[in-house]
Amino acid sequence: MARKLAHFEVVNTASNSFTALSLDKYAGGRIKIVVANGKVVNISQEGSARLAIKADLEYGHVELSIADNGIVQVQPLPYRPTPYTQLKANFDMWVHPDGKYWSCNASLEDRTVIYANAQTYHRVVHQKLKSFSDAQREQVIRRKEADGYVKRSNASLNDSGQIHIP
Repeated sequence: MARKLAHFEVVNTASNSFTALSLDKYAGGRIKIVVANGKVVNISQEGSARLAIKADLEYGHVELSIADNGIVQVQPLPYRPTPYTQLKANFDMWVHPDGKYWSCNASLEDRTVIYANAQTYHRVVHQKLKSFSDAQREQVIRRKEADGYVKRSNASLNDSGQIHIP
């Protein structure tokens, strides 16, 4: 039976060698795991807020587990994140009474959606969109508001990707 480790952000999982950083903090830091040839070669406590990402590497959020034979198994989580981006402070965020969040920056050249819900285990997820017009954005905002989301201004993200809404 496989032993589950936790949820991680990872790069380069297509190969049997990759680096993973826990999405959640443990004892004040994140857990960093280095996998080579399908097996864990190093586990350490990491103070870094996020993995250093190169644009050409595969990025994702996964659940890692170790099979009885020692091989690391990778199971993608049920959403498609992109690496965390630096956002301007003081952006608009739509908040649902159930604890869900949604935001889409207004810049067309770097359209990024930020959201958190039960599917993301209420973690903040970034997702860059290739095509998402102003009209589509306004349509989604209207739908969110009809579903009970309330607009809150001056939201910000800290270095760990946590949302702050005054």
